[in-house]
Amino acid sequence: MPEDFSMIKLNKEKGIIIFDGKNRIENIPKKAFDYKIGTRSALDWIIDYYKPKKLNPQKELHHKTLIENGLNSYDYKNIREYLFELIPKVIEISVETVDIFKELEKLN
Repeated sequence: MPEDFSMIKLNKEKGIIIFDGKNRIENIPKKAFDYKIGTRSALDWIIDYYKPKKLNPQKELHHKTLIENGLNSYDYKNIREYLFELIPKVIEISVETVDIFKELEKLN
């Protein structure tokens, strides 16, 4: 049975990112979600960017053309390694940034 690399889910309450049935990143500190870029956390932006997009070819001709040409095929198997490197870095930077902001608030 082939692995399903098209599933990427974020559970903030449990601090888990699930990539497929087997691969996950756990123990994400809640503080990592406190650092916001605009209105969303950095992790929210990454997950939203890399999770599969559902296209409705009946709705948009442009999307239908992309599907017919195979341009929307996204090979999650190839980006999995990249995400396993990227996400811990983003978590670390987010936590450190929140800590820096807290220290700056103390100075005021």
